[in-house]
Amino acid sequence: MVDPLLPSELARDRLRRASASLDLAELTGSPFAMSQALAEVGRCHRELQAEASAEAYFESAVRWARLMGSTDQLIDLMCELADASVRVALAQDLQSMLSSQAQSPGGQVGRIRGGHAARERARDHAFEVSQWVGRLSDPTCEARVLLRVCDVLERCGDHADALQMQLRALNLIGGVAPRDPAQLSGLGRLADS
Repeated sequence: MVDPLLPSELARDRLRRASASLDLAELTGSPFAMSQALAEVGRCHRELQAEASAEAYFESAVRWARLMGSTDQLIDLMCELADASVRVALAQDLQSMLSSQAQSPGGQVGRIRGGHAARERARDHAFEVSQWVGRLSDPTCEARVLLRVCDVLERCGDHADALQMQLRALNLIGGVAPRDPAQLSGLGRLADS
């Protein structure tokens, strides 16, 4: 049997349920409940490609997570926030490019970076995560988190910093990272695996 709801309708239905959960969490005032509910609303907005709204909800979720003192949850939410900020930057870049093409059709359009502020926020979040990663309760997750940071930095265009995060992750995985970063190109991008 085929589900009668289209994917966007399913996403809107999930958003309604997540918003109802957020309403309940607000009644309790529990930092954990607020953080979880805000993050779920952010995920729903991301699914609906409402990137700026997703970023705002993840930012609020991070603020509540800071009150709890749970480093693991904070790091996970910071990664989601960094990803949301990159998505905002890319959406703004696309909007700037389309706007520029509309103003000068047929003309050569250079790379327009309308998402500069969002890209800077993403970098800040990613670097904060890279500083906190050693505090995770499960050290085996450190490499995975560093690869998430690597992905964010790569999408920001910070290839050298992304490479450094990838090298840190490789060293955590088993000390297999080459000492010479030029040798890394033969290994392929680990984050794409």
